[in-house]
Amino acid sequence: MYYGYHLSLFVEGGVITKTCSSVAFDRRKYTKSSDTCFKSDKHAATIAAVMDKSDSTLIEVSNCKNKLRRNPEQPVPEYNEERRKELTARTAYAKGFALDETLESVMKFFETYGPYEAVHMRTYKDKAENKNMFKGSVFVIFKDVETCKKFLELEEVKYKDKPLITKWQADYFEEKKQERDEKNSRKAKKHSEDRKPHTFPKGAILHMTGFKGDTVRETIKKEISEINGKDAAYITFEKGDTEGYVRFSEESGAVEFVKKLTDSKMKVDDKEITVRALEGDEEEKFLTDLSATLSKMRNQNKHFGKGKNRKRKGPGDSGPRAKHGRN
Repeated sequence: MYYGYHLSLFVEGGVITKTCSSVAFDRRKYTKSSDTCFKSDKHAATIAAVMDKSDSTLIEVSNCKNKLRRNPEQPVPEYNEERRKELTARTAYAKGFALDETLESVMKFFETYGPYEAVHMRTYKDKAENKNMFKGSVFVIFKDVETCKKFLELEEVKYKDKPLITKWQADYFEEKKQERDEKNSRKAKKHSEDRKPHTFPKGAILHMTGFKGDTVRETIKKEISEINGKDAAYITFEKGDTEGYVRFSEESGAVEFVKKLTDSKMKVDDKEITVRALEGDEEEKFLTDLSATLSKMRNQNKHFGKGKNRKRKGPGDSGPRAKHGRN
């Protein structure tokens, strides 16, 4: 059994001949340097002895039992689109493993379901722990399409009495693509809605003047509600102001409100307040300023929430961060 994607040693003519510097025979720790070797001859001899007992035909052991090389009849395949499709066609996705599960245990489990080439433990980067964590799902590259199909057609697959979710890798990628497309569509729709200009009904802005002392917005709201039979949409007024504005949600809401008063007067905190509905240029200017204010507030809120509660993304499903195992 050959573990890992990489075995970097000192090579002469495709044969591992020497040992030096650092150990590279580790599926999680490897180097691309062409002159990296083992710490001692003992390491090389031990690994050669293990490889000699393996059923794999990928690695050849020399007669002296201290040299390794890749089988010349099994050259490293070129990874192109055709190769990618060929691998995808015999790759299964399985989810439901414990997050602390080991690669060795998962590999041993899949030996039951026929020959396979590799098991890929999917990981993500935990920023708090500053290390890669297992997602609980794997990709398994079986030896051929038929073996993969046979595995996926099983009615139920359990790992340590827990049912696994299994599917073709291609189906998994397609589902994820659809999820991303739907998410992007929702974001685009929301962005489009956010960019829509604010629209307000005409004849719905009421100007009020004559306030003195400690009148508060809640008092104005109460008086308007009693006269109008329902609350106003918004009241622009701060304690200490002498005038304020009321926005109604209905077309001509302010006009109709004034008609319910006598001489455009109403009482607030026993004070006589003069009211009128804005119209013409005055109304247009108020609504333009209001729209600009609301747009500014919307942008501020959007930037304020940026980065909060953001879903953590993993580093991806390939490369040295993920754990791999080969048969």
